[in-house]
Amino acid sequence: MPQSTWLEHIHSSLERIKAVRDIFSESQTVSDTDSVLTNATGNGQIIDMIKHSSRSFYGVLYAGIKRLFDIVFSSLLLILSSPLWLISVIGIKFSSPGPIFYVARRVGMDGRAFNMLKFRSMRVDNGANEKSLRPEQDRISKFGKLIRAAKIDELPQVLNVFLGQMSVVGPRPAAEEQVSTTRGGKYKAIYAVKAGLTSPSALYDYIFGDLITDEDEYKVKVLSTRLDLDLYYLKRRGMLYDLKMVVYTVLCIIASILRVQPKGIYYELVNAARGVQENNEPIVGAVNS
Repeated sequence: MPQSTWLEHIHSSLERIKAVRDIFSESQTVSDTDSVLTNATGNGQIIDMIKHSSRSFYGVLYAGIKRLFDIVFSSLLLILSSPLWLISVIGIKFSSPGPIFYVARRVGMDGRAFNMLKFRSMRVDNGANEKSLRPEQDRISKFGKLIRAAKIDELPQVLNVFLGQMSVVGPRPAAEEQVSTTRGGKYKAIYAVKAGLTSPSALYDYIFGDLITDEDEYKVKVLSTRLDLDLYYLKRRGMLYDLKMVVYTVLCIIASILRVQPKGIYYELVNAARGVQENNEPIVGAVNS
């Protein structure tokens, strides 16, 4: 074999080894997504760049490992959480009349709508809709408040993950009635990745957004930061960062149950969103509580 061919083979092998290493690196960005998110004037270029990077060796490998993780994680969670399913079914039936599950229409990757499952935590109202970004507090049952605080109402979505409609980590899917508010302009780029159970924006909403019940106040204090954190995830997605989000989610749920604020995580998320807003690279984790 000619020397040049050997050198090309070695170079190709080293590139693949680097890609395997990078897939677990938190600092890995997806191709040139980082610079495109900063400099692009239209969301079409951002989406095209992310789609292109998904067809690269790194992108295919990441997608394969991420899907395998989704299947294993959702399967284990279904088994381990079975007692919580039983408790939830009994609690919902005794708390208020109506179905066990709430089937929500959501918009995920590529703008495709699907049925997302939740344990019903609110009284049935046939005239209700999801135009508001804040739930109607007077419709939430006592048991519903309990399962919402511990995120148990979201457990049925592991079925959506297992079926491939969602991922464990990814931007939360938008309600069909809220698409014009949460997926307009540059935020349409969020459609480029699969929706998930948890993400930086979901944690920020859980830690801070859930404290605000007024719609207008929520739009002013929470919404833009939440959406910017979805853009931040597009820049930082990778297996190590996904695992970090899973750990953070568990810590936030424990903190909610113990009624303490996970200030370190909160400030880290705020710092990340500020970096997106200022078009500067945020120093994640530099702000301590």
